[in-house]
Amino acid sequence: MWMFEDYYPLGFPGQNAFRLTLGGLGAAFGLGFLRFLSTYHAARGELYQTELVNNRVVRTLIDGAMIAPFPTLLDGVSLFLVLVALCLVGAIFLHYSWHWMGGRSIYRMRLLPHRRELWRRVLTIPLAGLAACVILWGLLLLLCALYYRFATPEGHLPINCWGTLPFTWMGGYHA
Repeated sequence: MWMFEDYYPLGFPGQNAFRLTLGGLGAAFGLGFLRFLSTYHAARGELYQTELVNNRVVRTLIDGAMIAPFPTLLDGVSLFLVLVALCLVGAIFLHYSWHWMGGRSIYRMRLLPHRRELWRRVLTIPLAGLAACVILWGLLLLLCALYYRFATPEGHLPINCWGTLPFTWMGGYHA
């Protein structure tokens, strides 16, 4: 017996769906961080100038140059986690409609002495996945903030590098 079998509809390919959910969450986290890295390194590259010295290309930091503020580098970072969250919302409808397919297990669910059995099988895994999306979003922002802070050369962070937290992290400039 599989560990999460009681949280999926009867006859549903739960193991495959669980692997797909975990893979989607991991891929969304990784792609979000790669999106941040590409934006960050493009902004960091603007801090340097290249010169040809003795037939060698030398990169030096430009005095007084400042990297872009952190919130401006977050464009599209959360996109992949939002897509996974939307798929998990769709999974709620899929799990419910699964009970109406085939052997009509919806009637069996309605006859069980535990009235909440149907909704436990429909909602538990998608809601746990949505909670994981929120947690991963927070971890992704923390990882991006740490990378931004410690990978930027000393003295090249702007005065208000964090913007108006947390509003800019949520997707807009509200303050």
